[in-house]
Amino acid sequence: MKFTNCVVVLILFLGTVVAWPIVGIGVQETDSKKESAQTDEPVLNAEKPQESKEDKFKPVDNMHHFMEYISKPSYMELRKILAKEKVSRGEWKKVKQHSLILSETSKLVSERGPADKDQNAEWKKLAFETYQQGAALYKAAGSRKLEVAVKHYGAMMDACNQCHKKFDPKNHQLAK
Repeated sequence: MKFTNCVVVLILFLGTVVAWPIVGIGVQETDSKKESAQTDEPVLNAEKPQESKEDKFKPVDNMHHFMEYISKPSYMELRKILAKEKVSRGEWKKVKQHSLILSETSKLVSERGPADKDQNAEWKKLAFETYQQGAALYKAAGSRKLEVAVKHYGAMMDACNQCHKKFDPKNHQLAK
């Protein structure tokens, strides 16, 4: 055999030996791998999203702090930006950011309602209204239409204030 042919064979052989463990050619699944697949360990699967056990999720703190630390900073930033006559490109990005935060967190708010069935239904209704107006504000920010954004911001604040008025009447009325 010529020297170049030997080098080619050697390179192919070494390539196979190195690639074999990486690609898993001919590797059988071991019993330990099968066992770990049957445990409660999280397994990523692109085809089916993981399901959570909701009963494991408990509020970390009270609703007042939830609103103060999550919702209030977004509300304050939106209030400041949307009071302007002209909104810059960077500010529109902030409007999108904060309207997304407020609309998405309204789902979390909806899950923390009162125990009473009728009050909880009203709570969820108002949270959903906040969600809808926040989503509309997010879309308006994408099109950079100030008049439309201000309209949806005002409607979102009305929904927030209706909820505050119903469930905490003496506190936390938000100014537009």
